[in-house]
Parts: sequence; C-alpha cells; structure tokens
Amino acid sequence: MARIRTIKPEFPQSESMGRVSRDARLLFIMLWTICDDSGRARGNSRMLASLLFPYDEDAPSKIEDWLHELEEENCLVRYVVEGSTYLQICKWLNHQKIDKPSQSKIPPFDESSRIFSNPRESSPLDQGSRTKDLRIKEGNDDSGDLSKRCARENKPSSLSSPPEDEKSSDPVERDPIAQRSVEISVLLRNHGAAVQPGNPHLLEWAREGLSDAKLLAALEQAQSQRQEQSNPQPVNAGYLNSILQSKARAGPRGRNPPQSLYEQNMENARRAKAMIFGDQSDEAN
Repeated sequence: MARIRTIKPEFPQSESMGRVSRDARLLFIMLWTICDDSGRARGNSRMLASLLFPYDEDAPSKIEDWLHELEEENCLVRYVVEGSTYLQICKWLNHQKIDKPSQSKIPPFDESSRIFSNPRESSPLDQGSRTKDLRIKEGNDDSGDLSKRCARENKPSSLSSPPEDEKSSDPVERDPIAQRSVEISVLLRNHGAAVQPGNPHLLEWAREGLSDAKLLAALEQAQSQRQEQSNPQPVNAGYLNSILQSKARAGPRGRNPPQSLYEQNMENARRAKAMIFGDQSDEAN
C-alpha cells in the first residue's frame, strides 16, 4: 500500500545523493512511498518499474542500474527470502518519522540472503556485482558492517517480524496470473493506455489468456473512437474492456449482436415508411 512520506530540506545537498544519477535519486524517493513502516518493500525490478515509472518506456531496462547505484552508496540492500526478492532502506528512521508503525509483513534482511548479482540475468557489463564478489573473496568485504548498521538503525523488533506462517510471498513472482497482468499493463501503457497492474479487468484478461495482438487491436479501436469523439483522455481499463466485450458478442466473423424485438419492430416500421413515402419523408424530417 502506498504511503505519504516526507523529504527533508537538506536531502538535495546529501553527498551520497550527489554521487548517483538523477534517476537514481528520484527512484530512492519514490521507493519510500511503497515501503512499509519498517522501510521494507518487494524488490522485483520489473514490478518496481511498473509501479513507480508507469509512463516511462525505458524504466524496465534501466531501473536495475539505478538500484545498483543506490546499493553502492549504502542507501538500500536487496535480498531474497524463499525465492522472493525484497529490499530494505538503510537509515530508514533517519529519513522518516513513523509515529505509529504498523507490523511489517516482509521478512527482515539477513546477510546470508543478500543479492550480489543482477537478479534479472547475469551480464558481463554488470561490473558492480563482480566487484563486490571480488572483495568477499579477498576478505575485504564491508557488507557485514552494513548489515549490522541497517539492523541497528531500523531497530527491528519481534513486533515487526511476523511468524513464519504469516510471511507473504510476492504475488507477482508466485502467481502466473498476476505476472501476466503486469505484462499486459506494461504492454498497454507502452501504447498509450492508462492502466494499472492490479486492475480487476487486467487480471480477468490474464485468466482468459487474451493475446497481445487481440489486446492491441482492441486498444487501437478504442483510441480511434476517442479520437472521433475529440476526447483527449487516454483509454482506461474499463473502456477497453467494453470494446473487448463488444467484440466477443459480435462473434469471430464480426457480425452485429442480435437485435431485440423492439429494435426489430422499429427497423421494420422504418423500412415500411421508406417504401410508402420514399425520399419525401426523409426530406420532411
């Protein structure tokens, strides 16, 4: 759940922020809004890109680099517990003042669960992770101190760590339907639609197994209708769903849905009137 967070006036003058890119600074701030009251959040990079940068097509390919910059400055740590990726903001209580913290449902960070490589794929260009691994082999790794410092600054307690049976798993990573809904949201947003991964319509399309081609065809039709209506608003999930439903009712050959009895009677009356009065009736109207 997104939360309202605060930014200190001296944040722009922070030396650690001066050593990272502008995009990494923006990512760091926006991460606060999705972190729980213990400074923890799910750390899947593709999910973070869809939640925090919904209108930026390049975010999914660049967010991994931004996260790595923040890790290098000890702003956050990422870790894996039971196959799910999480992140912990270091010095969390220095950034935010939590009056009545709620119980965290995310497992706490442990040094044994730290991520030392790119979680998406191994790459020869990912030199940052290799540098960390080299320091570990040489016995010069300082990550242990960072682990203790994060634990000390965030002050985890028994209240913030739920029992083992209450730990939640990442729905995007564990549920293929949720995974597909995220893919659909990214696809449609890249083509101008205003949709979010958690929308019920997207989950329904994922369950129905709608193809990318079918979704894009419906989106193109919806955008054409908006353009004809001179409506500048982007197509949302509800409007797009109405297009998909109308296509389903029309059938595979594109036939119009059957008319009601009232519509049939009105159509028959119109044709009879045209046969009797001809074009003069139309001119009079």
